[in-house]
Amino acid sequence: MPKKLSIKKATTDFDAELAAISVFTSSMGSKGSAADEARVHDYAIIAAYRSFESLMLECLVGALNRDPAHFRTRTGVLVPKHMNRSTCQFLITGDGYFDFKGRDGLIKEIKRVVPDTHFLHTTVKDAKYRTSLERLCALRNFAAHGSAQSKRAALDATGMTKMSSAAAYLRVGSRCDSVVSRFADLSSEIRTAAPF
Repeated sequence: MPKKLSIKKATTDFDAELAAISVFTSSMGSKGSAADEARVHDYAIIAAYRSFESLMLECLVGALNRDPAHFRTRTGVLVPKHMNRSTCQFLITGDGYFDFKGRDGLIKEIKRVVPDTHFLHTTVKDAKYRTSLERLCALRNFAAHGSAQSKRAALDATGMTKMSSAAAYLRVGSRCDSVVSRFADLSSEIRTAAPF
C-alpha cells in the first residue's frame, strides 16, 4: 500500500536548508573581494528560491497524495488516494518541471491541486507573505538573469529606485537574512496547519 507523504517533513527539511544558507552567507560574507561577496549573496537568493520551490512542490505532492478530490473535480480524472510521489509529481508538473511566475503564479499552481479553503492556499495567499514572496521571486530572477526586465521587477518588488544587482541589494545590512527568514515563518505556519 502506498504511503502518505509528509508535508511536515518537507517543511523541516526546508528549514534546515534555510539555516545552512544563512550559515554560508554569514561565514563567507565579507571574506573575499566585493565580487566574491556578490556571488555569495546571488547564490544565497538563488538557493533559497530553489529550496522554496522544492518545498512548494513537496507540499502539493503531499496534498495530492492525501486527498485528490479537488484535482479529480477540476480535471475529471479519477485518481486514487495515496499515489506514489512520482505519480503525484507527474500530475502536477506533467513532463516538465515545477515552475511558477511570482506569487500570483504560485497561487495559481496551488489552486490547480487544492481548493481555496486548503491550508496551503490560505497560508501562501496570506497578505503578510505577499511582499516576501514577490521579493524572493524578483531578486532570484535578477540574480539568475541580470536582464533589464528582471531588474525592473526587482526594483518594483523592493521599492528601490536604483540597484546594480540583486547582491548589491541583499548585502546591505541584514536584508538577505530578513528575506530568507520570512520563509521560515511561512514554513512554520504550514507545518502547524499540516495534519501530516
